[in-house]
Amino acid sequence: MGNISKNFSSWEFVPPEIDESNRPNEWYISEFQVKIAQFIRDRFGKPVYINTYKLSDPKKLGLVFTQSGTRLCSSNIGSLLSQHGFKSGVDLKIIGINYEEIRQDIRDNFKLYHDATGLTTIEKDTETWLHCDNRNTTENKLFEVAYK
Repeated sequence: MGNISKNFSSWEFVPPEIDESNRPNEWYISEFQVKIAQFIRDRFGKPVYINTYKLSDPKKLGLVFTQSGTRLCSSNIGSLLSQHGFKSGVDLKIIGINYEEIRQDIRDNFKLYHDATGLTTIEKDTETWLHCDNRNTTENKLFEVAYK
């Protein structure tokens, strides 16, 4: 499938098992996942990586990523009830940026992020990626959850 936003193709949000199936990738991608990835890319002006298995250099970030967008129920990555399995979580990798700096920007500008993308939750203290999701919350505030 082709581009689903200015800078992203649909395969970047799904694992290879979905991309190689006869089903449209878009069935397995939420509007939130695309919006937050594009918003972060535009805001910080740096390329954002999600899954990398189809890049010309898939190990550009040191590893080949296949589970950073939507995950199948059979995935052994993350927890059983991970937001990735509900297509509401995404792990973003950005070269040359401090993830705590991005998290602080989200804390300081939560309303902007929430209104533009639907963001409700980030993971704390991850050093090599930024996890974002839009789990259903009842409060109008940013939720920060521990990794694992």
